[in-house]
Amino acid sequence: MNNSHLEKIDSTFYMDVSMVSRYLHVAKSTIYKWVEGKYIPHKKLGKRVIFIKEHIDEWVLNNGVIVEDLPEVPKYKPIVKEQPSDEYHRRPEYRPAA
Repeated sequence: MNNSHLEKIDSTFYMDVSMVSRYLHVAKSTIYKWVEGKYIPHKKLGKRVIFIKEHIDEWVLNNGVIVEDLPEVPKYKPIVKEQPSDEYHRRPEYRPAA
């Protein structure tokens, strides 16, 4: 099988619809539907639709979900409160009435 078109795609930074179609093994009409539905990451230059290969690779690795740069969530750090002394929290002893 001739893989020359895949070698060309591997060294390319920008791709057009037909290159993405071959790269993902789907029809061009499917790519156009995905672009129209904003399902696949793309850029428009006038009427032309271009794709950044790195974004397509990330999209595939994320199971078809476009991941935007999200703010980093701070790591969980438990809050340790000082325990009050036992004097204040000691229960009164129970003494049955005599």
